[in-house]
Parts: sequence; C-alpha cells; structure tokens
Amino acid sequence: MMEKVTHTPGPWTAKPFAVMDAEKTQGIGIYVGDDCLCDLVYAQGWSEKQVQANARLIAAAPELLAALKLLLNRASVLDQSATHDGLQNIDALVAARMAIEKAMG
Repeated sequence: MMEKVTHTPGPWTAKPFAVMDAEKTQGIGIYVGDDCLCDLVYAQGWSEKQVQANARLIAAAPELLAALKLLLNRASVLDQSATHDGLQNIDALVAARMAIEKAMG
C-alpha cells in the first residue's frame, strides 16, 4: 500500500546563514532546493554544536523515514518465531512502526 507523502519531500539540506540585522542573527537554515523550511538560530539558547546537530538531524529526516519504512518492509519477511531473537525482532518492528506513525502523523 502506497502512503501519500504529506511532508515536504527531500532531500533537505542544512546551510549556515547570517543576517546582519541589529542582533546579527546567525544560525542554520533547513532548505529544500533554494527554499528555506525553517531556521535554527544560535540565539535560541542552544550552543553552536547543538544547533548544528539539530540541523543535521532535521535535514536527514526524510531519508531516515524512507530508510526506516524500507527496513520495516523488508523485515516483514523475516521469520517471527517465538525464539528469543524473534522476540527482539518483534520489539524492533514495533519501535519502527511507532516511529513511522509519529513521523507520518
């Protein structure tokens, strides 16, 4: 079953920006092509390292979601026996499904 994509399709990229306004605002923007989806501003109380890490995670979101969905699809053919390893696989599949549901809304 093909799910309708409701988020802005990727790829998303993270690019530093600086605005020489009164506050000299600096941060990282999340872009699709030349269009900015959102800005993560250093002045929000986050350190430069935190802003960079958050930006990388946000920019990777479409690829992470696609990879998780592909992995879940491929994992569905695994033997789901009641062995210890099988139970671990079931836990991983449940976690993957929950993450996809959270991302898809």
